[in-house]
Amino acid sequence: MPCRERFDEINFGGVIGADLFRQFVVEVDPGARRVRIHDPAAWRVPEGATALPITLRSGHPYVEATLRLADGNTVTAGVNVDIGMNRALTLSAGSHPSLVMPVDGKPRKSCYVNGVQEEREGGPIAISLGGIRFEVPAPIYTSSPNAVDGVRTSTIGVGLFTGRRFVADYPGRRLVLF
Repeated sequence: MPCRERFDEINFGGVIGADLFRQFVVEVDPGARRVRIHDPAAWRVPEGATALPITLRSGHPYVEATLRLADGNTVTAGVNVDIGMNRALTLSAGSHPSLVMPVDGKPRKSCYVNGVQEEREGGPIAISLGGIRFEVPAPIYTSSPNAVDGVRTSTIGVGLFTGRRFVADYPGRRLVLF
């Protein structure tokens, strides 16, 4: 694995993939640092929650999102939901004409299980999912294709949901936000 010292720092022991999760309703509670697995037959959407449809591509979930970029442009795109990614948002430069690699963005090296990528931090944006708006002060831009689909697709991670629980209801094909 690349960057072994970074994985050792967080006591990384491996990845639980979508093959296991896709048969369950998976509740992620970032505040409590817990993942709860629910029986799909018994689980119901809580009152007041917002549910968004999920599209599965090769077993990975995607939702529609609206991005309000730092320059004021708005982009609507399907984004990959990666519950194993700690950061809030990785934007795929080149996936839309308005999504460009920030020339003066802070360069960074990101270590993933499948390799190392050179990326850049960009200016603040807002992302809306089902009418719920999230502020992302420093999204990460990449010029590499998304590892799960091999194309330029942006990705949201658990970091987007700080202070908020969410559920990936794989059998029901929906993302539920509390």
